[in-house]
Parts: sequence; structure tokens; C-alpha cells
Amino acid sequence: DANLTPEAFTSAGYDLMVWLDTSAHLVLARTLDPERTELVRRPPASLERWLSRDGPLVAPHAATRGLVLLREGPMLVAASPILTSSNEGPAHGTFIVGRRLPANWRDTLSKLTGLAVEVHRLDGGALDPSLEQALASLAAGEQHVIGVPGPSTVAGHLIIPDLGNQPALLIRVSGPRTIYAR
Repeated sequence: DANLTPEAFTSAGYDLMVWLDTSAHLVLARTLDPERTELVRRPPASLERWLSRDGPLVAPHAATRGLVLLREGPMLVAASPILTSSNEGPAHGTFIVGRRLPANWRDTLSKLTGLAVEVHRLDGGALDPSLEQALASLAAGEQHVIGVPGPSTVAGHLIIPDLGNQPALLIRVSGPRTIYAR
């Protein structure tokens, strides 16, 4: 417990560490507060549904990783069974780490790609009609949807599922139609 400091979390890039026993009971949890100054002794309340005995983060046989939508924002999580140092079982519980997606992650993607990136949560709230249309096509099984929202713009859409394989985020990437403009 002495090694679990805000500095250690920041250095490792974690916002969350959770240890569960084999019955999925909480043994220890630490969450770095959003200001990154202190550790809270419990996981975020909106993570609890993912920590149930039958939840996808309680991994008795295999490691798992993915995205979970929390009230505070999206978090990337990874869970692994607690095994011996020679990676043998049976599992003695589950170790979970998480990292919040920073508020500026969309801006970072935009700068890296040179395209406009929009991210829309799919756990409530209305979407504009063009996004609803893209979402309907994606929900019907299309891997991605390309559209032309205007004469000089092209946009691509895709769904990022959560750890339970349910639609979590709708990503829209748009840029200029430079070839069409010529």
C-alpha cells in the first residue's frame, strides 16, 4: 500500500488499480482523482457494474481489455487473473488497471491525422440526424459508413464497442474532398 502513491500512478499512466478475490469481492482499490493529486480508496461508482462476479472484468481464466463508459468519461481497462510468478493457476483473484481517456484525446487524434475527429457517447442523449443515419447503418452490420455531408467534405463513421461488446462511442472523422474539388 505504501507504493501506491499519486506519483506512482502518474508515472505508470494509471488512474485505477483494483484487486478482487476469487469471489469478485473487493480486496483493494485505488483511484487517482481527476486533478491527479490524491488517491481515493474505492473505484468509481459507475465502474461497479463491470466488477460483478459475472462481469467481463472478472477474469478467472484469461486476461481481457477494452473500453468502459463511466459517468466521468471513457476509460481503457485491462484485467488479468492473479497467478503465480510462473504464470500458473489456479487464479487467486483478478487485478484490474484503468486509464481515463484525457479530455484532449480527440484533439490529439485530430492533430495526428490532420482530420476533424468527433466522438459521441451512445449511452444517452440525442444525436443529430446525420449521425443517427450513420448509426443505423452501423447497427445493421456495416463495419464503417462513409458519407458526404457537404460538397467539399467527406466523413467516415465507426462504432467503438465497450468491454461487453455493446456500442459505446460513435466516431466521426471528416476532411476535405480535395480530389472532388479539382
